[in-house]
Amino acid sequence: MAGTKEGAAKTAAKNKELYGDDFYATIGRKGGSTITDRPKGFAANRELASRAGRIGGKRSKHGPIGTEYDWALNRFVPKGGDDGNKNIV
Repeated sequence: MAGTKEGAAKTAAKNKELYGDDFYATIGRKGGSTITDRPKGFAANRELASRAGRIGGKRSKHGPIGTEYDWALNRFVPKGGDDGNKNIV
């Protein structure tokens, strides 16, 4: 029954039976209490976020816009076919 309304209702009932009626309120409170008054992660260092995004973009497996992967040539080629050695990506 996982992934159904019926299964969700059974799970909610079991959680409340095991951990008390305020189970969901408690975990919600814990999640909301982690907010601090100072930025964390990439919000604290925009330069680091920029560098990380640039690295991730270069490692993207989707290839540049307007290209498709040619498995025979084992590289990205312009959409519509290969036009020689021009535009090798």
